[in-house]
Amino acid sequence: LASSAGACLLSVSLASGLVLPHFGFARFFFIMADVQGSIVFAINGEKHTLSGANWQPGMTLNEYIRRYTPYKGTKLSCGEGGCGACAVTLSRTVDDKEELITVNSCLRPLASVDGWSVTTTEGLCQPNGDLHPVQQRIADFHGSQCGFCTPGMVMTTYAALRQHPEIKKACMEKQFDGNLCRCTGYRPILDAAKSFAVDVDIEEIAGRPCFPKPGPYDPELDPRVPKFLQTADSSSEVRFSANGVTWVRPVNLAGALKALSESESARAVAGNTSVGIYKEQEAAQLRVDIHRVPELRAISSNAEYISVGGACSLTELLNELHKHDNASPQCAHLPAIIERVVGIANVHVRNSGTVAGNLIMAKSLGFLSDLSTTLLGADATVVWVSAAGQREESMERFLAEPAVNRGELIQAIRIPFVVAGAQYHTYKSALRRVNAHAFINAGMYVRFEADNDTVADARLAFGGVMPDDVPGTHAVRATDAEQVLIGSKISDGATFSKTLKVIQKQLNPTSAKADYRRGLVRSFFYRFFLKLRGENAPPEVRSGADMLPRGLSSGSQTFQYDEAKHAPVSKPIPKLSSRAQAAGSSQYTDDIPLKEGTQFAALVTSTVAHGKLVSVDASRALALDGVLAVVTHEDIKGKNNVSPVPWPLEALVTDKVGAQGLPIAVVVAASTRLAEQAAKLVDVKYDLTNAEPLVITARQAAEAGEKLYVPGAVNTIGDAEKADKALGAAKNKHSLEVEIGSQPHFYMEPLVAYAVPEEDNDMVVYAGCQWPDSVHTAITNVLGVAANRVRFIHRRCGGGFGGKHVHAAWVAALAALACQRTRRPVRLTLNRNVDMALVGGREEVFCKYTMSHDDDGKLGPLRMDMFMASGCSTDFSFFSNMALVHSTIQAYQFDKDSFVESHLSITNTADRTVMRGPGEIAGCYLIETVMEQIAHATGQDPHVVREKNLYPPTPAGQEAVTLINGKRLDHYSLPLMWQQAKDKTNFEARLAECKAFNAKSRWRKHGISIVPVRYEVSIWPKSATINIYGDGSIICHHGCTEIGQGAHVKVSQVVAYELGRVFGDGAVPLDVGLIRHADLDSHVLPNQSFTGGSTGSEGAAEASRLACKILVERLKPVLKGIQSEKEKKGDENFLTVTWPELCAAAKGQSIDLSAHDHWSGAGERSCSYQNYGAAVTEVMVDVLTGETEVLKATILYDCGKSLNPAIDIGQAEGAFVQGLGHVFREEVLIDETGKLISDGTWEMKPPSYRCIPERLEIDMLKDSPFDKGVLSSKASGEPPLVLAVSAAMAARMAIASARADADHPEFFSMPLPITVDTIQQLCLTQDEHLVL
Repeated sequence: LASSAGACLLSVSLASGLVLPHFGFARFFFIMADVQGSIVFAINGEKHTLSGANWQPGMTLNEYIRRYTPYKGTKLSCGEGGCGACAVTLSRTVDDKEELITVNSCLRPLASVDGWSVTTTEGLCQPNGDLHPVQQRIADFHGSQCGFCTPGMVMTTYAALRQHPEIKKACMEKQFDGNLCRCTGYRPILDAAKSFAVDVDIEEIAGRPCFPKPGPYDPELDPRVPKFLQTADSSSEVRFSANGVTWVRPVNLAGALKALSESESARAVAGNTSVGIYKEQEAAQLRVDIHRVPELRAISSNAEYISVGGACSLTELLNELHKHDNASPQCAHLPAIIERVVGIANVHVRNSGTVAGNLIMAKSLGFLSDLSTTLLGADATVVWVSAAGQREESMERFLAEPAVNRGELIQAIRIPFVVAGAQYHTYKSALRRVNAHAFINAGMYVRFEADNDTVADARLAFGGVMPDDVPGTHAVRATDAEQVLIGSKISDGATFSKTLKVIQKQLNPTSAKADYRRGLVRSFFYRFFLKLRGENAPPEVRSGADMLPRGLSSGSQTFQYDEAKHAPVSKPIPKLSSRAQAAGSSQYTDDIPLKEGTQFAALVTSTVAHGKLVSVDASRALALDGVLAVVTHEDIKGKNNVSPVPWPLEALVTDKVGAQGLPIAVVVAASTRLAEQAAKLVDVKYDLTNAEPLVITARQAAEAGEKLYVPGAVNTIGDAEKADKALGAAKNKHSLEVEIGSQPHFYMEPLVAYAVPEEDNDMVVYAGCQWPDSVHTAITNVLGVAANRVRFIHRRCGGGFGGKHVHAAWVAALAALACQRTRRPVRLTLNRNVDMALVGGREEVFCKYTMSHDDDGKLGPLRMDMFMASGCSTDFSFFSNMALVHSTIQAYQFDKDSFVESHLSITNTADRTVMRGPGEIAGCYLIETVMEQIAHATGQDPHVVREKNLYPPTPAGQEAVTLINGKRLDHYSLPLMWQQAKDKTNFEARLAECKAFNAKSRWRKHGISIVPVRYEVSIWPKSATINIYGDGSIICHHGCTEIGQGAHVKVSQVVAYELGRVFGDGAVPLDVGLIRHADLDSHVLPNQSFTGGSTGSEGAAEASRLACKILVERLKPVLKGIQSEKEKKGDENFLTVTWPELCAAAKGQSIDLSAHDHWSGAGERSCSYQNYGAAVTEVMVDVLTGETEVLKATILYDCGKSLNPAIDIGQAEGAFVQGLGHVFREEVLIDETGKLISDGTWEMKPPSYRCIPERLEIDMLKDSPFDKGVLSSKASGEPPLVLAVSAAMAARMAIASARADADHPEFFSMPLPITVDTIQQLCLTQDEHLVL
């Protein structure tokens, strides 16, 4: 134990009484003082005792679990309480009853778990190793792909069962508002969870081909609060101090007030959820944990009000409100309050976050609080308490002054009951319906006179009309408008208009998306008025009174499985690692046990988007105890380049800074927290004197022209001169400009690498990645060593989607550089904000096109000029640019005089790179926009125009059609699927229904669209080595990285089939359970190409198949020898030889049972081929707010003969939902300085469970084996993502109907993503349209 300040010993006491020494804290440096008491808690039944002697300021429960216990199942993904990967349960005994909640362990202070029993997913497993039923069902239902979110999903499901023993499906589904999954599309996870509901049809689930019949669930086997906690005494005050920070846990109000009076910097702490939002807030030197102070947790009610203690959680507030939520007139306002409180953050945050904490953020930090606005509108009051006594003030007065008086605490809030004749309604609009902060929220109250028409009293509260997150800003009442409303009659048509004018005069939002916010203020007041008018409002506008409804999600999956051929290939087997992922035992890079002396790294990144690096002063950082080194480009012994392509990418900035977020230095320290703290102290100076104006968007890049073009990265189809000439002579022609934004990868596992020095200056580096050779080469280049001196190992990674092609190599090289510099093991794990600032996501595209068509709607000559923004480096975007150009063709009959071109440009944003469906979704969106514009111009339905322009089926015996880009439509199944999609969905009838609905509804609009996809993929070279042991077990090495796509199980199925053929065609195949997969190791399989383009599994399967064929040939003579010997001995069953028997004999004969082969993409298998699919999607749009619900999506997809239908269906569902994220929600926000605003879960909103289609149907085309594919299969991972364009085109139909109602029938440009604000603004609603 080497420590300049001595080592600290943490005692971990197990339930059995065994005491284990734990030396993890030796890496931290403490100055101890003022130690009083200790806390006791349990983790998975094991006793843990924490005293001031081993307490570290700021340590969270997540950090403690992950660093100082063997339980690595609980993950750290966002660090903001926004994704649920870190979810655990806390349980304790209160009044002889067990209380259980879920919390975000990444936010929970370790010192606040006194008396709680913490359960992680590992703690649910039975002592014999059997999975808990929740874990088993998530695995069996194919609910785990990359697996990084799975432990959180398990704990959320488990907690729901414990809290609601008679839970119903609808309630179960709502429990997932705090959990994100980037892989599955949620449907299988939700199905697994809902299988426990009392109203589920188990027989219906068991009858579905992908799912086995669920096993029983016995809650008596669930873990319980250990006895030592049931009798634990927590009646004494606890006080810890270290490094000048003190934690106090008082036991009563007097103690809390006394502690707060000790320091001006004292801060009350309860749920601590605010740190997920305000990470940079100054840490208080005195932290007073009030969450157990009984006087602050009292809940009561009387004839006048409900009182809820300030330290009560939001969940406890909800529980109390539900007790009063009934038909009584005095409780008429409670459903509206409940609706808003349920919408605050997510279930995990609501379980921890307190009423007082939420309100203090609103009061002091300018937090846009749903609670404060709701309570303001409900006329609630706040009760303060101090040593001088209590005082009560209105919410309006509470919010008006941002300062909090020293020594005061919020003791309670009081929500008054209402009188008869009152109505209260609340509203909110956000990027997502769950777990998202509002743009505008509102709470509006009226009380009527006896005539039920004249307004006797009114309160109109709005939040979001002042700048966000600015101290002193808060929710306000439109008091002038209230006075106009009081005394007026709702039935008077002038009441609404005159009140609205006053509201608009008084409330004028100026924050981001100000026009949208102003529109929401108007929309919410109109919605409120419609509610008041009720049946007196015209029928066509009544739908505007309510938010969009949402039903329970459901789905179906249809596929074909012929067990007689190629078994077990094509069998829907769950992922091999799904059980381990659910149990928390799957190891990711950040879970690898640390070598002694391991140091931790953090990046110093650029804070300007364009300039010159002048100096890096690390003196303040190095002055901190525990900081070992600060590594800069001057420490690089090799090449300062991590790019695998001809265009360079610096590992560390040397001179020119091209974007914010680029690595400038690497800080190496004794802990991640210390390294991140030290990184902020590194002083970086820049020269901005010659910096040119920033270029952020693709449109700006297009305007800048060729000076920003990447040399050699322009892609073209056709001749511009011929296109211009043909367009000049065209009869019907139209032009349009379209902008397509970026999309973050948002894989659940941030980038991480662990570098360990070995003997003789060798090194082992562990990292999750998608391109092993890229990582290995980047490391050796930067270190300046031969390739055989570095061993790179990949086991799995928690998602990639293209973001771990190049950037994983970048991070691995930096970890290796720090390791080389310090000669210590170094782990570099990027936090979510740094990760998103470094990895730029999907490339932006700006397009200008002019197209022509004939009178019948057939596409004529077209010119499409596109500009793709690659960020500050070329990276792999040259590939995306190429794909963009070719994907615009789809399967449409382009005129020979068409011209399509795209330039790749450098911009001052983070390095963008390929993302799932690179270039393809943009290309499809653009050509489908062309089809929509032709339909608009010719007065036809868009699907009719698409049909006229699609290539018809290829007649039997004729050669495949060749597209304008030279690609052949081989295996052209698209026309068949197009017709099947129309027939299955009753498309024509549903289209007519949508039109009829829209004609009668002003504020809700439906849209439906059918869109095709043609997607070309290439199978990249892969290697494989198959090793057979004497007992028949098999180890497989292959070159495809496992990133959640099920590569291992597909390869296992192929290996089981191919090796089983040693017994002859038609023999019983080997058991897949015999096969295990080794880590991908550069010393075993060097030079492995990237895993991407949906075909990594195919390449690995084919390489493995070829290796198996070698082994089969070696084993055949052995088999014949065994059979011959048995026959000689008179064995009647001499032909029967078991696999273990065969392997043992081969080993005994010294037969080489290891075989290697490499598939280069040539020979009997197709290297490139076309994928086809079609999707029908129906949406519903709220014209007033821009919110959208995807009602139903039906996807037909040609996967050939799937290697594993369950895996391929999961890939299709996940891809489609990820595509919906690009279409509707995932807006990348960058400010005028080039700083990424949407760098975490607070501003970036990937799809949640609530964003998926209510009904999602996946049909895999039957009887469509692809002869050139691996065992007749095709890819599945990316093409379905492109089909999300169908949702965009359905939304276009809905928006067009709203625009027509507003007298704007002209065709319009629609950017991606079409977020709520974009949709609302496109609908062109004006004041005069708000009819009553």
